[in-house]
Amino acid sequence: MNRRQFQKLLAATAAAAFAPTAHAAATGTPFPAADALVKRLLGAAAAKIRCEKIEAEVDTYTIDRDGGTLVLRGSSPIAIGAALNDWLRHDAKRQLSWTGENLILPATLPLPETPRSGKAALKHRVAYNFCTFGYTMAWWDWAEWEREIDFLALMGVNMPLAMVGHECVWRSVFTKLGMSDLAIRSFLCGPCFLPWQFMANIESWGGPMPVSWLESHQALGRRIQDRMRELGMTPIAPGFTGYVPLALRELKPDAKILQKKPWFGFPQGTAQLDPTDPLYARLASMFVEEQQRLFGEAHWYACDVFHESKPPSNDPEYLGAVGKMLIDALMKADPKAKIAMQTWTLYEPVVKAIPEDRLLLLDLDGRRKDYWGRAFVSGVIHNFGGRVYLGGNLKKSLEFDRHATRDDLKNVQGLGVFCEGSRANSPIYMAALEGTFRTPGAGEDAKGWLREWAVSRFGVEEGPAIEAWVSTWDHVYAPGSSASYQSGESPLCARPTLNGKASSPSAGSFSRSYALEKLWDAWALLASDGQRLGTVDTYRYDLVDWGRQALADLSVTLRKNILTAYEAGDRAAFDKSSKQFLDLGRDLDRLLGTRLEFRLGTWLTTARRWGKDAAEKKLHERAARLLVTLWGPNRQAQVNFDYSNRQWHGLLGSFYLKRWEKYLVFLQSEIGKPKEQRLDDKTLLKVYGRPGPDNHPFFKELAEWEWQWADQCLGTFTAETEGDSFAISRELIAKYAALVPRAAKGPVRPAIPEDAFALGDWSGGKLAKEWKKVRWSVEGKFSDSGKFGVIFQSNGSEATRVRSVTLYQNGKVVSSDPHEGRTGAGQSDNVWTLVFPDVTQAEGLEIEAEIATEDPVKSSGVIFAKRTAAK
Repeated sequence: MNRRQFQKLLAATAAAAFAPTAHAAATGTPFPAADALVKRLLGAAAAKIRCEKIEAEVDTYTIDRDGGTLVLRGSSPIAIGAALNDWLRHDAKRQLSWTGENLILPATLPLPETPRSGKAALKHRVAYNFCTFGYTMAWWDWAEWEREIDFLALMGVNMPLAMVGHECVWRSVFTKLGMSDLAIRSFLCGPCFLPWQFMANIESWGGPMPVSWLESHQALGRRIQDRMRELGMTPIAPGFTGYVPLALRELKPDAKILQKKPWFGFPQGTAQLDPTDPLYARLASMFVEEQQRLFGEAHWYACDVFHESKPPSNDPEYLGAVGKMLIDALMKADPKAKIAMQTWTLYEPVVKAIPEDRLLLLDLDGRRKDYWGRAFVSGVIHNFGGRVYLGGNLKKSLEFDRHATRDDLKNVQGLGVFCEGSRANSPIYMAALEGTFRTPGAGEDAKGWLREWAVSRFGVEEGPAIEAWVSTWDHVYAPGSSASYQSGESPLCARPTLNGKASSPSAGSFSRSYALEKLWDAWALLASDGQRLGTVDTYRYDLVDWGRQALADLSVTLRKNILTAYEAGDRAAFDKSSKQFLDLGRDLDRLLGTRLEFRLGTWLTTARRWGKDAAEKKLHERAARLLVTLWGPNRQAQVNFDYSNRQWHGLLGSFYLKRWEKYLVFLQSEIGKPKEQRLDDKTLLKVYGRPGPDNHPFFKELAEWEWQWADQCLGTFTAETEGDSFAISRELIAKYAALVPRAAKGPVRPAIPEDAFALGDWSGGKLAKEWKKVRWSVEGKFSDSGKFGVIFQSNGSEATRVRSVTLYQNGKVVSSDPHEGRTGAGQSDNVWTLVFPDVTQAEGLEIEAEIATEDPVKSSGVIFAKRTAAK
């Protein structure tokens, strides 16, 4: 069914769905799952709420009253969940979110004056990226999953990815093929690395997998999927795409099993069974059969063939055969099988070989408008690595309510949230998910939406805390926010350098698209409401979260002060700036320690609880530490270190700040040298703009210390809070207020389009009136390959000429566009066409351009890339 057919279906049911007295006929038959949902969330208040079933072709609900009873009518438990969320947010002024809950209701329930209705404008509402099960959910037990599934129901999600316990399917299938249990468990990764194993990137890392984990998670996975189905959700199960153990080559020597290139610094590549090999169909059927036996029916399968890798052949005929085999093999075991396929690494012949009614594409970051006419879900990815930061393009999320009516999105059949890590930035995700039941147009009154959000978050109608939230539209959640794709990172969490621009290898940055004082002032305004809201848990969460981001922002400025002193050879200023920077880090660590959500000890404690003995507890803790620090192997070429950096208590104090203390002591021995002999760490930024262990003896020694911290589980960390969030916030606001830069009025930085990748910038003093070659590292700054237009956008009116824009990889030309264009005054021809390589082969990328400007002092601007043609 395409979008227009679906709209006709909506129109056909609209009259029955929306008239207060002519709603879809109420049968009066309750949904037990919906009744249970209300009771779990609201406790005794559920006795004053009645759920009723109505008949409708699409998810539809009404909110009504019967005397003093709240009546929620819905066509499915999911519809009733969406109705409950609507009532909570807009009548009761309460909220359940990924970042806290405020669900205590008054004795007399606030009831609607007149009935109101909602219906799903989009058929599919999808949740989760594979990575979410590693960066956020790896160590969850049933209590956490039960609350999560309830939240999904309130958001109207009906297609969640369900991969808890999938490792048990692998164990069962390969046992039947003759592999020993020890060999299978040695092949399986540690729990928090399983998502990348299921995406065919790695094997064995963080393992071996204990039997106790397999037994407990087979039961947990079944319980999760059963609850999802009770609520009317359709789980998406991981499908088989040809990834197999390397050891299978010995058992099946005649099969076409190829070893792929290593993934992101791992010592060896994984094994890929060619989908055209006869063994493939057999294994695919076995996977489906075991999946259904262990976890129940799930007719949607996540199949991402050649994910972040290259196929053995780019021949369209071969790729078409692969697509045909994918669906044929699934349907052999499950005639109702359909494929949900991420668009992250996509091949057109594969897509076109799958029947249209058997495929749904998942556009993780909502950048495309068409996929060869195939149905797709437009999504929000936003978070990478589970990083902790505040911000994003709220306008983009709010505009999801228009996706069903936009002519340029005619093949959109759903929306989704595909964050790599959840439990942060709730407004971004809730604004998107609520869009399917919301009347279109929220993006036109974003401040009004934020006000409603804050009111439901705190349960009060007005006051400083409400105004603080509304102000975020002008800074962290502003349109064009750099945090929409680039995590707002802190140099505190980076492998230490004075010149690095990000902590992580991709999609992270120390730059901000807002003036720092705006968030600082919002934090102070929020803190001024403590006497009234100090006992509200969501308020205390926000107080810490906003303070965390404000201090992280300030750390960028304080690091610049260290660099200035170092370059000047001013030891006294260097020592003073270093102390300020480290003191800020320690204060941030102290603030974070007041909340369980921001404690390393919480992460490690939940990992250790799954071990049945001391050895298993340490195995899980080691994996949990590695994920948020080094990620991959230490003694090979490091790439992914700090990809999952977290601003967490304990991780700051025992790991990040220790690195900085060591580095600043080292630089004290350098600062006394003549400038030409002094270390310039810009020369060491070799690994996606960061120093690797082979770039300098100091970093080789530091990398060994990092490895010992993670591998040997050094230090003990608890899941017990310390200190008072409110008191420490007030203290730090007063302590650091004078250090917050108050920017003078100047040129406004142009907003980067939401469908573009930020590549770099230039500022006064870097250019000249004559032609000058300038280079920017673009490693980790894009998430797609193919033909892009690179745009130089001036901040002001100064005429700036650009020519010979060239993409280099490890010093070799990859793509070039020599034409001359202008930005600023007389702007013309300022789009340069370059072809970007596959993101998995993108190390060592730089862009060079020749630039001349009429005013080298004032000229500044940004560089970004937008797709110019389909892949």
